[in-house]
Amino acid sequence: MSRRKRVALLVVGVYACVALMGFVAHAVGTLHREPFRLSLEPADGRTVVRFSQPDRGLVSPDFPVDLEIEAPTVVDLRSGAATIPGSTIEFSDTTMWPGRFRIRVGRTLFDVMERGMIVDGVERDWRPD
Repeated sequence: MSRRKRVALLVVGVYACVALMGFVAHAVGTLHREPFRLSLEPADGRTVVRFSQPDRGLVSPDFPVDLEIEAPTVVDLRSGAATIPGSTIEFSDTTMWPGRFRIRVGRTLFDVMERGMIVDGVERDWRPD
């Protein structure tokens, strides 16, 4: 093998190692992420819904929905098996934390992702807490 080919293989190998280390660092970082948090607060015969990403210091806007609950509730969304009063988790994927959840609270559909959320078809952004 010529010297030129050996140098080229060495350079390719170094780049591959750097890329692999970056991927591993990203994967380890997502494994240590906290789950989304869902808060429900009763308010004048309705419920105010708020999501948060505690480890990033981000919250959603407050969303009033047509649902009556008796007491405030906070749920960490760790899986699709979470119990949420008056709500149904229609889809969940926690392959990479914090995951993605499609949750129907009353008649309102929330699609919650790390980049933002879609509420009844309208995209909404996270905001600083």
